[in-house]
This record gives sequence, C-alpha cells and structure tokens, in this order.
Amino acid sequence: RKKVDATSTLFNKQELAGIDGLKTYLLSDRQDQLAKAFVHKMLTYALGRPLTFRDQSDVDSITSQLRKNGDRLGSLVNIIVNSKIFQVK
Repeated sequence: RKKVDATSTLFNKQELAGIDGLKTYLLSDRQDQLAKAFVHKMLTYALGRPLTFRDQSDVDSITSQLRKNGDRLGSLVNIIVNSKIFQVK
C-alpha cells in the first residue's frame, strides 16, 4: 500500500502539507475571501436566486458584519434575515 503525497505548491509558491496545511492557509491568509464566498453562497440560497452586480454592496456589508461578529454561522443567518436585501425579496 502506497502513501498519498498530499503536499502541493500554490501559484504564489505557498507550500501546503495536506488538508491541515490548506486549512491553516485559508484561515491565516484568505479568511476575508473565504468569509465573502460563504456570504455569497448563503445569500444566494436565502434569496432563492443568483446574485447580481447590484447585490455586491449588500454582500460586502453582510461580510463586514459577519467578520465583526466572529464569523459564526448563527450570526450570519441572523444578519441575512435582518438585512434589507432579504426583507424586500
């Protein structure tokens, strides 16, 4: 049985050692981007439609609020439900 080599190098020469390396990289270097992508997906689901360019300011605002509240899923649900974009859907 052969071991799997789970190491890789990203475009920016960042070395990743398996899933733990990817997790560390995302949480230390890409947390803002990860939070924004998560907000985008959750907002798309909540609204039941794809987001458009007009929605970008709402995504940015919700992402900012999420980051200030500790990146918690419960906080995100609360922020989305109380957002103007959700309430006027």
